[in-house]
Amino acid sequence: MTDDRDIQDRDIQDRDIQDRAAEGRAAEGLEHLQSAAIELIAAARAFLDVADDLVREPGVAATIVHAAAGVGRAVLGGTERSAPEANTPPDEGRVRHIHVS
Repeated sequence: MTDDRDIQDRDIQDRDIQDRAAEGRAAEGLEHLQSAAIELIAAARAFLDVADDLVREPGVAATIVHAAAGVGRAVLGGTERSAPEANTPPDEGRVRHIHVS
């Protein structure tokens, strides 16, 4: 009978250890969630500050839209090139393919 009681006691101790480990992991997970929530709130505040600036100063909005449009053009097909100067050789600034045999 003492063997059965020893086994039960060990089982109870093992469950207690597992429960404490689970509580530690849960606490650590909660800390990570709190940190993420704080970062999300900070990002939302920064976004709202920018939105406030755009509403209060339309010139800032125009500048941002112009810059975003330039980035979009560059991503989708490259920027528009200006006409070459009269004394600039036509191959300058362009890729030149050299065939090797």
